Amino acid sequence: FPKAGTSSIFSFFRNQPSVKLKCQHWFCCGQQPNAQTGGPELMADCMLRNLRRNRTLFQDCGDFDVYAEINGPRPVKKPLRRKKRGQLRPGVMLDDGSLDSSSLEMGPDGLKSTRIFFPQYFNLNDIHNEYPNATFILNTRPFDSWIRSIQGWQQGLDWQFVNEFYQRGELEYLPNDRNNKTEMEEFMKEIYQRHHARIRKFVKDHSSHMLLELPILDNDAGQILASAFGLDSQHWEIVNSNRGTSKVFGMEGQLWINLDDSVSAAVGFVFGVVAAAGTLAAVAAYRFRIRRGNVLPAWYR
Repeated sequence: FPKAGTSSIFSFFRNQPSVKLKCQHWFCCGQQPNAQTGGPELMADCMLRNLRRNRTLFQDCGDFDVYAEINGPRPVKKPLRRKKRGQLRPGVMLDDGSLDSSSLEMGPDGLKSTRIFFPQYFNLNDIHNEYPNATFILNTRPFDSWIRSIQGWQQGLDWQFVNEFYQRGELEYLPNDRNNKTEMEEFMKEIYQRHHARIRKFVKDHSSHMLLELPILDNDAGQILASAFGLDSQHWEIVNSNRGTSKVFGMEGQLWINLDDSVSAAVGFVFGVVAAAGTLAAVAAYRFRIRRGNVLPAWYR
């Protein structure tokens, strides 16, 4: 989900002095100096192109060690073939390459999408197939705090989530009034809860993965991440806050571990944008080793 600490998680891994990790946030497909700078395209665009061409989800999308935010708006495209009477009907790009013309609306800069591409919920099997030993970071945030941030960050972002989940059959109907914040919050809370439950169940059903749950507004976040991955805790801070401030903050967490004699894992797709007050999962590709006999902190389980 957006506004769930994804920029902060990116910066934590990106700025580690002891190891150079190739970290991704929002953009694709090269190394990023920070969470807000990258390109030449969005990760969501690269993934959708791969799905359309029946390729693996991450093929030629940068081969990152840490994926901090992979969702993005579905792009608006024109069809390759002309429709009746020579007219072109643009639409929102779907996973199979078809266009959804019903999910367009006019914005200040022209047509814009009203659906989000959210692979950390809808494409978990594709992620598993490509990174079967990935560690998922479920970065959590209280719903009331998260929804205020979502509604204050970008106009229409909540509607993109609701419309996507409705079009994918996850919601039975749409709100009567998308401008009614109270009504929209009810729908977003349903998405928030579904996302958390789906990530937890997926990891439980796929024992090759590990899950680290991180409430981002709790204390000791840097120390928890540092202890989990053997990194420096001094590089945890709030980045890209709505308030425009930056301060050190922390979190408590739970890590479900499946240990072999040595387990290779990928850290972090920080799935942090959609559905849950900032509680999103992070699947990543930072490879590390966990050995038997390690003394694990109390917040592991």
